[in-house]
Amino acid sequence: MKGYKKLCAAMLLAGLPIAAVQAQEQVIRVYSSTIEDRFGEDRTQPSSTVSLSREEIEQQHAQNLQQVLQAIPGITTDQSGGEDIKIKIRGVENQRYMGEPPGVVIVIDGVPVFERTGKVNIDLDNIESIDVVKGGASYLFGEDALAGAVIIKTKRGYAQQGVSLEHERGSFGYERSVLRAGGGTDNLQAHVQYADRSSDGFYALGNSWAETLSGNITWYPDEVSDLSFGFEKSDRYRDRSGSVKGATQAATDPEGNTASRDYTRNFDVDLERLNLAYSRELNDSLSLHGLVYQYTDDTSFWSGPMSYDGTGARTIAADDYKYDTDYSQTQRGLKLELNHSGDRLGTLLGLDLRRDSTNNAVRALRDYRTFSRGATTAAGTLLSEDEGQTDTQALFVEFKYQLAQDTTLTANARHDRIEVEYRDHLSDTDADKAFNVNSWRLGLTHDLTPGSTLFASASTGFRTPTLSQLYRTDLGGDQAVANNPNLEPEESLTYELGLRQAFNLGGWPSALSASVFQVERDDFILDTSGQYSPNSASHDVTGEAAIYDNIGGTRTRGFELQLTTELHQDFAFDLSYTWLHSVFTRYDDFYQALGNPYGRFGYVDPAGFNDPVNSYTLVHYDNTGNRVPRVSPHQINARLHWFGIDNLKLTTEVDYRSTAWADEINQEKWAGRTLVNLMAEYNLRVGSGEQDNIQLFMRIDNLFDKEYWVIARGVNDSNGSPATGMEYDGVYNAEDLSIIPSTGRRWQAGVRYRF
Repeated sequence: MKGYKKLCAAMLLAGLPIAAVQAQEQVIRVYSSTIEDRFGEDRTQPSSTVSLSREEIEQQHAQNLQQVLQAIPGITTDQSGGEDIKIKIRGVENQRYMGEPPGVVIVIDGVPVFERTGKVNIDLDNIESIDVVKGGASYLFGEDALAGAVIIKTKRGYAQQGVSLEHERGSFGYERSVLRAGGGTDNLQAHVQYADRSSDGFYALGNSWAETLSGNITWYPDEVSDLSFGFEKSDRYRDRSGSVKGATQAATDPEGNTASRDYTRNFDVDLERLNLAYSRELNDSLSLHGLVYQYTDDTSFWSGPMSYDGTGARTIAADDYKYDTDYSQTQRGLKLELNHSGDRLGTLLGLDLRRDSTNNAVRALRDYRTFSRGATTAAGTLLSEDEGQTDTQALFVEFKYQLAQDTTLTANARHDRIEVEYRDHLSDTDADKAFNVNSWRLGLTHDLTPGSTLFASASTGFRTPTLSQLYRTDLGGDQAVANNPNLEPEESLTYELGLRQAFNLGGWPSALSASVFQVERDDFILDTSGQYSPNSASHDVTGEAAIYDNIGGTRTRGFELQLTTELHQDFAFDLSYTWLHSVFTRYDDFYQALGNPYGRFGYVDPAGFNDPVNSYTLVHYDNTGNRVPRVSPHQINARLHWFGIDNLKLTTEVDYRSTAWADEINQEKWAGRTLVNLMAEYNLRVGSGEQDNIQLFMRIDNLFDKEYWVIARGVNDSNGSPATGMEYDGVYNAEDLSIIPSTGRRWQAGVRYRF
């Protein structure tokens, strides 16, 4: 009832004349939710959406998705080397930074893709469009859509006709080559593409490469139906992400050449995506869409830098890691949607069936010891072997109803039945759990004028607990963390009120989108010992084992604005601005470890702590009311485009991020920065064909070679971690931060030939 009252108040503030306008007949359409592109120019969308076309993406000549998305308000990204990034929306999940999912669903060709660490693995050269949907989006996409969704559609259709050759080079040994060929008839279209990207990287051991073969075949058997088969096979490799330990090393050795090893390294990734989509117009008002798919991910990597080798000698060698992990994942599913368009009512009914299967095996990479004395674990020893299966059955509906001439009501609902099974082959232990979760959206749009639309909505998102959180003792053998089978799914609730406006700004045809919003995040799951603290912390202090529990909460309030203009007097410009105020509403227990967490605990009073090398103490914090770390209050992106010479486009970009906190206790700061980037593109027509042209392009990022931290994260006294070989000093400060320094100025230049 409380949420209903807030939504009604927002609608009244918008001045929506629901009953005062006599409805006129018009066709109300509900587009396919995930199988086809539903967003684009649909003015009846009651939530914030941003759409990027293939042309807009290609014009940026980006090396990664971060460069593509940074002009969208509310979007931040974590980059982990190569092209892998983790996308975050409106600050959700910025308080976590390791292997957790980001609270944003990544949808590729209609399929919400489960990435083990939440990162996006897709060929940047095979993207036809990107739609960003903000707000809780589980009503369409189910699990983990706490803050929104990024919907990626791969290339297909007439736009891929002809042959295209591309090659470019850039800083730090960057090279990229793409060959694409396509063609067809009126009822059959096909294309195939090969892309090769590689880089030596700025950071030590930061090399990466990716080779991808992709394509699509679309058949139109008649005027009312089509059948489309898409595929993508990608082999990828990346090494270090580039993190260093502490502010001093970030300043003196940003490449990480000395005394630095990431916790994970040496990622070898094989991806394969296959999907078959069918669409048919059953009559003038009814259409059917279907999709079957199989996505696989086979990844191996190293983790756990060694402290001691098999003889007990101290080691900080770059390749001395404990664990060699082989992880494979397969997603299979079926999705069906029935769409009806009527004079005042449009409906959608959908069925989503999905099975995600995982297999995970961890072996000792080398001989190692946990301590200088004690047993040696021999290389090749099988340390863990398990498999999991998640079955999802979901029904979802959408109703779009014309309340009045210019007013449309949208209602969404979805029910997910999620069954999770796990089996540990070494301990012969298994576990299972089932969740029934409902999610929804209620929204309203009102056209003030032909070019102006007000919108308001409330929407939800959810994430179910993992089996490791539910049954940590049984499955992990960790006696310091007890089972908690009563965990509830994490939830988010987003309220939003916004305006979309087309107008003339001093001669520039312009489009404005602005919104105010609040994201309530409740029941998110944390270890009662405190996030990333020693698992024994709760037991050491209270005498009771820790558990994973629904003890966290955040609230984010914000304002977003995006302004885009068309060409006028040889100029066009774009501007985006984000203001975020994100705080912990619940975070009572946070235990910060000072000293060596692998040593003994014996200091209840931190003031008496005097042996950080061999022992540790715990400092308790109540983070309730603190700012969520790594959420910059202000972000601005401005782009100025100049077309003063025929066939030449020059773009200057200014990207600003304000200072934020680097840690949950709000002690160490992550400094802001302002970057200037340049892009140039020159097109030359050759031959007689419509698509015959040569394009030359160049991009320079961080033009003024500014030094800054790409990301900074801090939790405990960790400058003595095994990755660095340094000693613990019992003090938490900027030297304990995990930092990825900037790469400095970067350039790339290339040529594209199409015929």
